[in-house]
Amino acid sequence: SKEESKEESKEESKEDYKEESKNDSDEDDPKSPIIALVQEFCLSTHFEQEFEEFAESHYEDFKDTTEMKDNTEHRLEYFDIYNTYLQKFEGKIENFLEKHGYSSKQFYGEAKKLLENDEIWTGEKFFVECLLATSEHDYFFKLMKNEMKRIDQE
Repeated sequence: SKEESKEESKEESKEDYKEESKNDSDEDDPKSPIIALVQEFCLSTHFEQEFEEFAESHYEDFKDTTEMKDNTEHRLEYFDIYNTYLQKFEGKIENFLEKHGYSSKQFYGEAKKLLENDEIWTGEKFFVECLLATSEHDYFFKLMKNEMKRIDQE
């Protein structure tokens, strides 16, 4: 069917891209195949839906946060939910990397090189900065507050 053919073509393209990128030895090239791959995965509709489902499943826990001031002390259960979030979404990224022949160590190594290079200002660098920000509790809390507002508006 057309759908299967599209999917096979997409997979072949990913494999070609990955192979070309692995063979590219230009150290000065800011493009990182592993970063680009994770960026594509994290920006996918499926990944976004999973986050929205996660937020919706914790609506009762966070529904009162929409009016909270940023300097308000957080309840302990928010930290527990945050830890669950980290395990779930970091695990998804790690599984995705393994499925594509990479390790999380390789990803974090590339991310570190990218962040340490002050000469580079790319979408990939911005993505890595955002991804790291989501691993901080305060940023996670703001994300959840915004999701509660979105849910309330629906």
